[in-house]
Amino acid sequence: MNDLNSSKKDQERSIRPLLIPMIVFFILLAVLWVYNPKKKPKPQIKVQFIKADSAAQIEPIRDSLVIPVIYEKPLSFAGLADNTKKEKFIDMILPAVLIARYNFDGYKKEIEVLSQKAVDSVAYTPSDSTLLDSLLVSFNAKDISDLDMRLKTHPNSIILAQAAIESGWGTSRFFMEANNIFGVWSNDEEEKRMMASQTRGEQKIFVKQYDNLYGSIEDYLRVLAKTRAYRKFREARYRSDNVYELIWYLRSYSERGDKYVSLLRDVIVNNNLTQYDHYHIDPEYIQ
Repeated sequence: MNDLNSSKKDQERSIRPLLIPMIVFFILLAVLWVYNPKKKPKPQIKVQFIKADSAAQIEPIRDSLVIPVIYEKPLSFAGLADNTKKEKFIDMILPAVLIARYNFDGYKKEIEVLSQKAVDSVAYTPSDSTLLDSLLVSFNAKDISDLDMRLKTHPNSIILAQAAIESGWGTSRFFMEANNIFGVWSNDEEEKRMMASQTRGEQKIFVKQYDNLYGSIEDYLRVLAKTRAYRKFREARYRSDNVYELIWYLRSYSERGDKYVSLLRDVIVNNNLTQYDHYHIDPEYIQ
């Protein structure tokens, strides 16, 4: 009997030194499980691509839950009543706006995770470092805090108002021939672009060409996120979502300056665009 008790005690003594390493091991497993990017894959939007040939084929937006549709080519709304033209323009543009904002917000959430890792003294994985370095370069950011600010998007009403003004509610040549909603210029001979009819002195002006309307919206958000001229706009939108405060920081978007801001305000108010600020992608299309 004494031999049996002695044997059990010997076993307990042999197991006890292993307990602490085992506990540490399982804690590390838990940490890796939480931060493992493969464990929590980035949600993807089930986007529908549509080649619409008429205004009737544009999906109407019926409520705040929007089906993620990207129209591969713009449509002419010539002949439609003014109110119908504006409604169809928003129906065509808003889904792509929401998709682009969702993707930017996804980047921002990933950066927030990396920021928290730094606070918690958790080492970056190789994929973390690759992602951070890529986004810092892509958005001209000096550090992770600056990047976080640049990735914050602004209200739908402002985006829709600028889209309406810059494209003439979808009637401009840039819109129809280049999918260029916001009149974004091109200074790179290597990228797809088209020449504008006007010049600046003897200098020719080119605007970018995009494969679809989403490409134009995504690039517009990047321009506002990375260009030095919009630094004060970025700072303002980081601390506030007040539409009528933010538009004053877009003076430099147009040579019209303060008149452009007044025009933005008029378009937002007269068309009740702030009603779309709480619209988002229907969760049923996010997997």
